[in-house]
Amino acid sequence: MKVIEITDGEYTWQLPLEIVAKDRAAYYAKKDSEDGDGSYDDLYKAEFEHTMTDDYDGIDWYQNNMNWVGVKDSAKLIKRPEGDPEPSVDAEYEISEAA
Repeated sequence: MKVIEITDGEYTWQLPLEIVAKDRAAYYAKKDSEDGDGSYDDLYKAEFEHTMTDDYDGIDWYQNNMNWVGVKDSAKLIKRPEGDPEPSVDAEYEISEAA
């Protein structure tokens, strides 16, 4: 399972890339099907697969179109010092395999 690994200070979370890919695919499939560029299902599938294979677009979509509150229940904290964590705006992002 691919994840977005979010590192902020001593905290590291893993967010399933599938969640981001579904959100991005739904947005573009709706937009493009309304513009007459194809069927929703075909566009959704293409956008989902694209996001799952393009590391940049997965991270970019999460950073610019999603928020922590909407995904925190799906994220797994894999490294933590102490306290109640939440990544900051300046966190680092990368795609990796789930721990």
